[in-house]
Amino acid sequence: MNKVLFICLLISIPSTPVFAYDVWNQKEQLPAIGRHRGSGLAIGDKGYVGLGHMNGAGVNIIYKDWWEFNPATNSWTQKSDFPALTYGASTFSVGNYGYIGGGTGLGSEFYKYSPVTNTWTQIANCLSEIPSDDAAFGIGDKGYIKSGNVFLEYDTETDVWTNKASCPLEGWAITSFVIDNKGYVKEGNSLYEYKPLVDQWTVRASFPGLTTNGGPGFSVNNKGYIVTGYSEFLNPVNSECWEYDPAFNSWSQLNNFPGVSRRFGVAFSINNKGYFGLGTNGTNMNDFWEFNPKLEGVSIENNNKEYLAVYPNPSNDFIYFKAKTSLATKLLVYSNAGQLIKTLNLKSGAVKITKNEFEKGIYFYRLLNNEEVLTTGKFIFS
Repeated sequence: MNKVLFICLLISIPSTPVFAYDVWNQKEQLPAIGRHRGSGLAIGDKGYVGLGHMNGAGVNIIYKDWWEFNPATNSWTQKSDFPALTYGASTFSVGNYGYIGGGTGLGSEFYKYSPVTNTWTQIANCLSEIPSDDAAFGIGDKGYIKSGNVFLEYDTETDVWTNKASCPLEGWAITSFVIDNKGYVKEGNSLYEYKPLVDQWTVRASFPGLTTNGGPGFSVNNKGYIVTGYSEFLNPVNSECWEYDPAFNSWSQLNNFPGVSRRFGVAFSINNKGYFGLGTNGTNMNDFWEFNPKLEGVSIENNNKEYLAVYPNPSNDFIYFKAKTSLATKLLVYSNAGQLIKTLNLKSGAVKITKNEFEKGIYFYRLLNNEEVLTTGKFIFS
């Protein structure tokens, strides 16, 4: 009886996606009360989190505490409080400083934070009042703020704001991230790219996930990521995690964020790792997580070209896999969700696959010598 039950349990356990391991790691939680619509940014090799609010039982409690996170020691240190009360503030970092302003309580006021002196200094007022939960990011020595359709640039050297080309998106609870000195702004299913050098907006691939708004974004290794959010008005919340690749103007769904579903968290990146936490699903949270893409962020080319040639890649017709070593015995092909979908024998040295065998999308592979992994990578059928 026990043996039968044991066998049934083994059969019912779903296989773990091969590329899911060690992507999300829970870190030390923020040593303060949970909240949402807070502010988070990175300066150098440290992260900073604070502000926000909670409005349980009809009482709106606003916070202005400010905390420094050190990834090297997985520890938090409380810093000087923000000098005003606001939440859903616009937040960005440029060089050695962080900038916060607008939101529900500041209108057009903005402040600069110095981690060296642990002080806040008021800077020039923005040219427009900044609503809560709108997009903001820093590129080079400039900061960029969206206020509805109005889009503004802040020169950190001259302390001057300038109007730029109007943003095509005008909503709130917007997601933004920066890749290769370009800003990306998402609202609903719409994604636009902003190029500061030419002051131009360009529509990019539509977002295919559930999240309409309320999901924070960050970038790692020249890819953009959006985590959690809501799909209607504030609810329902979800745990989806999506990756945007500007090189192919394409979205890929990764394994879900393993923590609690939520909206209005904070996110930023440090040294090619993403950091995400806080937020609410009706309960305010103070947990904090590290995102390390590893195999889910693998290059479209194989990691070790001495073992395998993959061409053409991407392709809309066929792809050749040519082994460059007699050690290669087989190639395992996985779906974007991490499921093994095909095993290819490479003992002859080469194999060809056609688009007829696959749907349009992104696939991962592993090149093996018996059971030893020689190299990994991904290919795309467009």
